[in-house]
Amino acid sequence: MSESIRWNLAGATAIVTGASRGLGRAYAHVLARAGTSVVCVARSWSELQGTVAEVIRAGGQARACVADVSSATGARDVMAFTEQAYGTPDLLVNNAGILGPLGPLHETDAEEWWRCLETNLAGPMRMMNAVLPGMLKRNRGRIVNVASGSGTSATPYLSAYVTGKAALIRLTETVASEIADSGVKVFAIEPGTVRTRMTEEVLNSTSGTRWLGWFQDYVDKHECPIELAANFILLLAGGAADKLSGRFLSVHNVEQALRNQDAICGTDVLTLRLMSVW
Repeated sequence: MSESIRWNLAGATAIVTGASRGLGRAYAHVLARAGTSVVCVARSWSELQGTVAEVIRAGGQARACVADVSSATGARDVMAFTEQAYGTPDLLVNNAGILGPLGPLHETDAEEWWRCLETNLAGPMRMMNAVLPGMLKRNRGRIVNVASGSGTSATPYLSAYVTGKAALIRLTETVASEIADSGVKVFAIEPGTVRTRMTEEVLNSTSGTRWLGWFQDYVDKHECPIELAANFILLLAGGAADKLSGRFLSVHNVEQALRNQDAICGTDVLTLRLMSVW
């Protein structure tokens, strides 16, 4: 990662949701190493404290904020905590997410299905709603919504997860369009298939092996190092992709996208679109 990106992030403030483990923990580490003060958010106090302790031991700045960002009060609490600890946030990484029920829709628990949407879609929406007024007032800031390649296709037996991620990709594009004349940028990303606890749940749970048996082969072929996924965040946080605000960027194609930003602007490339009948 270039020194210019590290310099851009020195002294910045970031909020990372779902920071207690996996990708969220990796994002907190890499941002703190770049000089950012990080508010680590999750519902689990013990694991969240572990993330913060690791960041501080490595010489970074981090604070733990326990909150459920899928609720309006939770998002407001995170904002109040951040402003008191470090000031107005410059970066929001909406990473918190759950897998949701696996199996045919007619056999899943409807409440569990909807809870997945509350976490994976309402959570990012509420956090964007909370941080955008301050960012727009200062005319700067970046938001990264951690979506998934699953949000671009119909994956049987994973309906709650793919529906929430597809909606998050569309919400990202919509919000970016609304604030296009400002200095605030919004991205949706595919971080890659990293061996997180969620990945292991699919691979090893009874429902995962029953309904998504193909996933083991997919992971074997497409596993992404967590370091690569974490550095992806630095590219966006440092402003390298600002012209692509509103787009859905993948860890696998971001370098190509960065080389072709001018050509992509004004097209439907890296957006969700319905093909016309012909």
